[in-house]
Amino acid sequence: MNVVFLNGKFLSRSEAFIPIDDRGFLFGHGVFTTIKIVDGSFENYHAHMARLTSHAKELKIESPIIDIALLQELLSRNHALEGVWRLKIILTGGASELRRMRSAPPGQILMTVEKQSIVPLAECRITHYPYTITGPTAKLKSLSYLNRLCMADYSTTSGFDDALVLSPEGWILEAAFANIFWRIKDKVYTPDASLPYLKGVSIGSVEKCIGILGLEWHPAKVKAPDLADDAQIYLTNSMIGIVPVVSYMEHVFPRDLSFEKRLINSFKSEIEHSSVKLFKMGKAH
Repeated sequence: MNVVFLNGKFLSRSEAFIPIDDRGFLFGHGVFTTIKIVDGSFENYHAHMARLTSHAKELKIESPIIDIALLQELLSRNHALEGVWRLKIILTGGASELRRMRSAPPGQILMTVEKQSIVPLAECRITHYPYTITGPTAKLKSLSYLNRLCMADYSTTSGFDDALVLSPEGWILEAAFANIFWRIKDKVYTPDASLPYLKGVSIGSVEKCIGILGLEWHPAKVKAPDLADDAQIYLTNSMIGIVPVVSYMEHVFPRDLSFEKRLINSFKSEIEHSSVKLFKMGKAH
């Protein structure tokens, strides 16, 4: 039986319901984070929780203190002590008829654990997304995720693995569910933080790895046509890690397998270093 945690109670998935007037359901007024769990270790745990709190504050949702014991219990009840799992934590804006947002505790606190079903690609091909995604929540991991689903659907129906969205000015932003970065010789670039895109947790880990490998990290405003022919391009998020991009539309980009190996090994070490193991294997109950 799959067990979830909803508003202070452990329930079976079939017993979990939210009110029909909840602002998260009606308007996407809420935030969430998804944490990868490997054999009981929560990857980038503190960074995920810090971002959840920060993004909730932006939407005037008071982020609760989530007791680690709850996460231990949730994993134990779902027999999620071994293998790869996805923990999702959702906070909603609650029930209110007000057209404006006001600071308040979350209406719903939902935590779910599911077996990881996403198989990371060895490499990916991306296409251009013909629409822009802008607005006040572009930088937030909010529940209003339809734009990203549309991006993913567009790339799939177009015969690609993902899509690249640009700003109204044409600056490179991100993929549907991943950040992008690219290497040119001894410099590595990623979209400037001032641009309207969601900066994921894993791109922060990548930045640390680039420094460890002795390369320079450069946030930048770059347009897709200006990408150098010899650029090595990558996508990253918490669930897929780092995936090389071999082509954008008809343009094929090279791969440096030696660099990729060093980068991915460094990334794995950084993730392991930043992981939190909430309990010893075999001790949970």
